[in-house]
Formats: sequence, structure tokens, C-alpha cells
Amino acid sequence: MAAAASMCMSFNLATAFKGLSFSSSSSSFFAGSGKNVGLGKDYTIFSLIDGVVKFEKYGPDRKKVSVYPQEVQPENPNSYRARKREYFRVRRERKKARQEGAILKSQLVLASADDAAITNPVC
Repeated sequence: MAAAASMCMSFNLATAFKGLSFSSSSSSFFAGSGKNVGLGKDYTIFSLIDGVVKFEKYGPDRKKVSVYPQEVQPENPNSYRARKREYFRVRRERKKARQEGAILKSQLVLASADDAAITNPVC
């Protein structure tokens, strides 16, 4: 963890809209060999696409920076997170309908043994 923190401090690591953008006093990383990154005159390494930044080994003693497009994986509809989201969506809709008065509250209906109750299909 300390190595990652010191690397961020020494290179002014910052995330931009296009992903990666940091500068160093010298070229510690070989951006020319990485994928989807560019190298400025002042050794500023910048990302050409949005994606995931990977710091990789390049040979026995070199490092390179690459940016790979982020792959979106479809969510399992039966996962805990999806079921929880659906539960709270239904709950939110019921609460909204209750506030608007769209759902009628249950009413007490009396049943009788009269013939009128048999002919009336509502009861």
C-alpha cells in the first residue's frame, strides 16, 4: 500500500475524463509500448480512450502503462443485488401510489345468506 501511495505522490497521478493522465520528471514508464496511451514532450502520459489502466512489466527491468476498454458484464438477474434492487423498486412504487391515493384501502364486506347476495356477483 505504501508503494502505491508513494507512486501516486511522485507522479501526480490523476484521473481525467479520458482515463489516465500523469506526469513525471523522467520517463519511468514506457508509454510508447503500451496500448491506447500517448506520451507528451514533457513525458506526460495520457490516455487515448476511456478504460482500465494497467501497469505492466515490459522486459526484465522496464514497466509500461496500457489502457484497456472496460468490458461491461451483464448482471445475473437472480443475484442478491438485483433482487434487492427489484424489491425496493416495488416498495417505492407502492409508497408513491399510496401517497397519490391510487390504491384503495381494503374495506370490510359483509356477507349474508340472502338470495340477493347469490344473484349479485360483486359480493
